[in-house]
Amino acid sequence: PTRRSSDLGGVVPGAHNDVQLASTSGSIGVNVASACRSLDCTGYVGTLSGVNALSIGDAATGLSNIALKLSAGMSLTLSGAISFVSTSATQQTVTTAGKTIGGGGVSFQSNGGSCQLQDAFHSTGSIQHGQGTLDTNNQTVLCGQFQSTSGLARTLIFGSSAISTPSWSLSTLGLIFNVGTSTITLPNSTAPQFLGGGATYANVVLSIFEIGRAH
Repeated sequence: PTRRSSDLGGVVPGAHNDVQLASTSGSIGVNVASACRSLDCTGYVGTLSGVNALSIGDAATGLSNIALKLSAGMSLTLSGAISFVSTSATQQTVTTAGKTIGGGGVSFQSNGGSCQLQDAFHSTGSIQHGQGTLDTNNQTVLCGQFQSTSGLARTLIFGSSAISTPSWSLSTLGLIFNVGTSTITLPNSTAPQFLGGGATYANVVLSIFEIGRAH
């Protein structure tokens, strides 16, 4: 059965639990590799920290179709990788509320599942798209690397998103690519990389860095 974090009595939640952090919840540490069905931090003003991996999703839908919802009032120092792995066909939402996801990066591995961004998404690490549907929903995306090369069945929906990353790598094998009117920008970098995989893009902006000048 679905259980809220407040019902667990100090027990670490599992992959089948919808975790809800409220204004009365204290600091939370991801001290071991952890899993939950969904994580809703609406109203949370504490600190979510840790260096271990967090897996979100199972075969069922999270409460209110939420996969992850952070709050503007909370502090986030979580540096482990976050993986979205729901296999539910119902679209799950991801809201970061202006928080930056740490260097562990984010992986979308929802076999048959679907994630949709609800606001701007910023990760200092990579975004790995391996399975399922990732809908950036016209939002701004910043990341250290964007990669969708698994060859597994997956869909990218960009709409009018502006995506900025110094490293882009994509394969069309197994991919349905709805590029929309999006813009992909590779900012000035000592080693920018764009591996387009033969796909058709709407707008791509490449900034080539050389010693002494930038183009």
